[in-house]
Amino acid sequence: MLSSFLAFALRQRVLVVVLACILTAGGIYAFRTIAIDAFPDVTTVLVQVVTKVPGCLRPRWNGS
Repeated sequence: MLSSFLAFALRQRVLVVVLACILTAGGIYAFRTIAIDAFPDVTTVLVQVVTKVPGCLRPRWNGS
């Protein structure tokens, strides 16, 4: 499989060069437009999950 891929790449040199140029241009564009923060957001993400467990009683809340 690798030998057939390499044979195709050697036969279609122009296509390989064009694809490499497109990939390089896309990488340069992505690098130039990426958002860079001077001070990154270091706050933690908090998630609270509330579930019901069958067979368990609800804890009593005193309210005080």
